[in-house]
Amino acid sequence: AVVSTQSTGGCPAGPLTQLEQQVPWLQATKPGVEPLRDALPSPRIFMTHDYHSWLPAQWANKKTIYCYRNPKDWVVSYYYNMERFLDKNGCEIVARGDFPEYFTKIARDRRVCKYGLWEDHVIEWLAQAGAGNILFLTYEDL
Repeated sequence: AVVSTQSTGGCPAGPLTQLEQQVPWLQATKPGVEPLRDALPSPRIFMTHDYHSWLPAQWANKKTIYCYRNPKDWVVSYYYNMERFLDKNGCEIVARGDFPEYFTKIARDRRVCKYGLWEDHVIEWLAQAGAGNILFLTYEDL
């Protein structure tokens, strides 16, 4: 949202879908999003939760802002995100409201955590620090 505000000259108003039209997901697969993504004027801005190694080859050297958060904040945010989308992820532990069990069985288990562990993601991105095309920010920096 911060980059979108800077690039469009104003705060994106309206529902999240409007933000996703201005700053679509790099790996957009929803019907109708891909043509929109490809038609955006330069400079184009995208969102992703991907690891650096998951980026398409043509994106690996593009200017990137990598924003990450304190792991304590991440674990709580991920819990509430899972709770918000219970109908999609069907997590019984989160449905029961059992945060301690969620922490040990989901947030700390590489086999279960959908995008991998927080530290694996951050370590992989921080390993790219010498590339020169990535600005690293924390939520606390913002």
